[in-house]
Amino acid sequence: MEPFVPDDYRKRVLAPVLRRGVESSDSFELYDIPIEEADALADVEVASRLDEVWAFWQKQRDHPKYRILVEQLVAEHPERSAPLRIGSSRIAYAREIAARRGEHDAQRYQLLDNAIERLVARHGGIPESKRAGLDEIGTMGGLSADEVATRLRRHRLIPDVPTTADLPVPPVPAALSEHKLAQITELLAEFSLRRSGPPRHTLLAVLDLSTDDADDRAEIRARADGFRRRARELPAGRMRAIVDELLIDVDEILLGPGDITTAYLRSVTDRAADHLRPRIRAAILVEDRLHPDDHQFMLDEARELGLGTHSARRLIADIAAEYGGAVDDSRAAANTGPPPRPAPPTTGDWQRELRSARQALRKGRLDEARRRCEQARAFAGDDAAARRQIDAVADEAQRSQTVPASAPAPAPAPAPAPAPAPATIAPPAKVRVGVVDGTVRVSWDPSPTAGVSYRVTRIEPNGRRQVVGRTPVPELDDGGVGGAPPPPVYEVTATRDGVHSEPVISGITPPATARAPVPTSQVTGAAPADDLPAITDVVVTGGRIRFTWPDGITEAVIVIRSDAPPEHPADPAAFAKKITNTRYDIDGGFPVPGTVARPGHVAVAACRRDGTGTLRVATTFGPHARAGL
Repeated sequence: MEPFVPDDYRKRVLAPVLRRGVESSDSFELYDIPIEEADALADVEVASRLDEVWAFWQKQRDHPKYRILVEQLVAEHPERSAPLRIGSSRIAYAREIAARRGEHDAQRYQLLDNAIERLVARHGGIPESKRAGLDEIGTMGGLSADEVATRLRRHRLIPDVPTTADLPVPPVPAALSEHKLAQITELLAEFSLRRSGPPRHTLLAVLDLSTDDADDRAEIRARADGFRRRARELPAGRMRAIVDELLIDVDEILLGPGDITTAYLRSVTDRAADHLRPRIRAAILVEDRLHPDDHQFMLDEARELGLGTHSARRLIADIAAEYGGAVDDSRAAANTGPPPRPAPPTTGDWQRELRSARQALRKGRLDEARRRCEQARAFAGDDAAARRQIDAVADEAQRSQTVPASAPAPAPAPAPAPAPAPATIAPPAKVRVGVVDGTVRVSWDPSPTAGVSYRVTRIEPNGRRQVVGRTPVPELDDGGVGGAPPPPVYEVTATRDGVHSEPVISGITPPATARAPVPTSQVTGAAPADDLPAITDVVVTGGRIRFTWPDGITEAVIVIRSDAPPEHPADPAAFAKKITNTRYDIDGGFPVPGTVARPGHVAVAACRRDGTGTLRVATTFGPHARAGL
């Protein structure tokens, strides 16, 4: 094993990990330990390397480029380093990672091999005009130019005349500097890392809008004002600073002079074009046209990057034309729905219903907002991008339902819902996580409430949350993760007619109601821990529980009891709820559920997952970890 060199490590390891994401990295790579030497290294040598790398991560916590990555690595250090410390587990882990890397290498060539096979079957060889496109396909799979060239040596090139040439990409107008655009991109990336849900790639996306909405300044201003009001509830810290800076950029760019707005929209479109161009070229390389399935895929990719449906379709058509490819978008056109702002609005317009839901939410008419969201879902059908926007508004309406006892009740909806919605939804119970045929399967006991569906959310080790899917049955397979232990943590919520139950998390059992609390002693897979630092500065203000997180702690258990102070974190008569620091930052604390009786007593304990994935909860509360409710 070579000596640890910080500058070399930063270039060889941290930079690639930052580019592709830490989720696709293994501990041998992160700690710069050669996998082929796993059985030859002594435990003391490995421990020394682990300490060196961990100390280097600590020093990089203020690095402008790597600080978010190293914060995550430092938090996950106990879990990631555990398989490497003992020789027997290190050897077994090395075999697992070697097999995983071999599968990954095979997958790198799969896309290129498929394209070559189709070209040879169609033309009897590889046309010279398609050669550059194969290089781009190889790049998409992570292959170098030399690796692509080696793969192509076994096939003959067929001379022909290229049909098109790449068109130059116009530069960003001078009204907005490249430096400013880079600052915005960095802010958006950090904002996305610190919150749950899909990444936000544009200032418009921060407001749940797309480029199709850029001309509606009244809507942008209303969204920005609502976002600003919610931001005031965030505690002082980095997340609050990021939100404040993004709101300034919204005012200066989206609501500023027209030439600056135009320049920003051009930069968004150009970035999307850079992402789509090699994919579109690869898609039309063989058939010289964009198949409906490929067109739908490109459309979804463009929407994820912040483009509106109509902007995305124009861009895809323009890029396809650059390469002489025809576009068959019949299937995509059937799923895009009507234009964003038709005049007059037509029946079945999900966007019109969603705008009405947002207006009702801003005015405090929560029942109407939920009813409008359900109508929008019915109109949106299987449009995934539409349903993400609708779900965001529905979730906000549900969160707004939980208000402090002293707060005034929201105004009643002006019109009754088409069908009566239940006042409350009973939560599911006993969320279980297992591996079936190499796939993680999540199952749970169904909610006693009839007619519900379930939303399943994966909670990453860094606190980020990803909705896995929705299902009417009490189980779901998560194909987005491998089956290697430990399995992820999952949250399951029952929903019906826009009303949501309390979420239930695997590894910890939340209460059904305040009057019938679920004892924390029944926590599934939890174990006591005496070595966890204490939570401090617990206060209850504005209907939220706030406290100071100790260094290295990213999860905590909120314990509430109405009749007496909780005796310990496993108090059998107490309400228990596990939260992450990311969710805490987004919500500005822990919102006290409306089902919890007041007055009451609050206490907070730290918790952490060990190398096997078992949740370990502190055995006692710290001297400053209690407050009155």
